Amino acid sequence: MLKIAITGNIASGKSQVEKFISEKYTVFDADNIAHQILGNVDRKKLGEKVFSDPAARKKLEEFIHPKVKDEILKIFEQNLNVVFISIPLLFETGFDALFDKIIFVQCDDDIRLQRLMRRNDFTEEQALKRMNAQLPQKEKMTDPTYFDITGNMIGSKKTDNAIIHVLAGEYDSIKGVEPPHIKATIYDVELQAGKSITLPTKTEDNVFIFLIEGNAIIDGTNIPEKTAVLFSEGDEISVSAESDKQLRFMFCSAKPLKEPVSWGGPIVMNTREELNEAFKELDKGTFIKHNAAHLD
Repeated sequence: MLKIAITGNIASGKSQVEKFISEKYTVFDADNIAHQILGNVDRKKLGEKVFSDPAARKKLEEFIHPKVKDEILKIFEQNLNVVFISIPLLFETGFDALFDKIIFVQCDDDIRLQRLMRRNDFTEEQALKRMNAQLPQKEKMTDPTYFDITGNMIGSKKTDNAIIHVLAGEYDSIKGVEPPHIKATIYDVELQAGKSITLPTKTEDNVFIFLIEGNAIIDGTNIPEKTAVLFSEGDEISVSAESDKQLRFMFCSAKPLKEPVSWGGPIVMNTREELNEAFKELDKGTFIKHNAAHLD
């Protein structure tokens, strides 16, 4: 069986592609499957709720996505030579790992916005909320990448108390590398014995440090080396070194994913089931795919 997914951002033109393919093949729709699972609910009110409340959307997705996946697997059990399934959140759910081929439908963002406002009678704000709930189009078909951060790519800032090596992001106009997909800030900080440092942070970011060498004093508490410290929300953090030893620590800051995480070795997915499937594909040599057809 050849398993083909049809995907694309909201109002990109997926329905027209599905209509064309359905002239010869049966096209299953994950949205219809989800609506059948939810039963008789007011879709407009539900949409207003979940696209205005990230926590509510996360709760709904944690409930519905595993059930939709179960139904997709049942479709795969049918005696068919080829299966087409339309899945708007194909990459966000990790369902792309289930398919042999992917048809990705793409459309200019401005056209999508106008189309969504006209088709659904949305305000611009309502339309943008739905568009922003999906990965940007340019990110969806990006191949996995890896790069080293070498010494010549690291900028440094020396202050009276410390040296801040900027691996990623920016500190006081000193720039490090810029990861293409996740905008992270990473510093390697050398703090003199008995000194303190205050680092600015973004309130929307998750922030933690890892103590590489030496103990730290944070909010009056002595923290031993080789310890990670997760900070609460705020616009800065303060760290002090003990009086008799220099402190070296890693500072890491980035926006939270706000998604469930299942981790195993080098692979991170949303659920244990997705993780198990990923390892199966890794063993078969099919984990990394370069198989998407773009329809602009």
